[in-house]
Amino acid sequence: MARKYNLDPLLLPAISFVESGGCKRYVQSTNNCFGWGGGYIHFKDIPTAIERIARDLNNHPYYRRYQKEKTLSAFASNYNPSHKEDYEKKIRYFINQMKEYE
Repeated sequence: MARKYNLDPLLLPAISFVESGGCKRYVQSTNNCFGWGGGYIHFKDIPTAIERIARDLNNHPYYRRYQKEKTLSAFASNYNPSHKEDYEKKIRYFINQMKEYE
């Protein structure tokens, strides 16, 4: 999905780790382990959630700002504005963890 929608390939996995411990702790009936729509949006299954969120992120102005500025703060301040500093720190932690295994 990252290639298809021109996304940072580590961003969606990092979001899932922050929001649900890597799709381990979320309301199972929603298939939404990304906190999309505050976690209230329901998806048919996880692959559908990934596709939809990747598509929506790619079309969203705040993701374009993140691509342009190349800072997680640009992303976090829009994805989770009420906790942007903490959210940025958590996203950065998981991205850095994944980079160790690239």
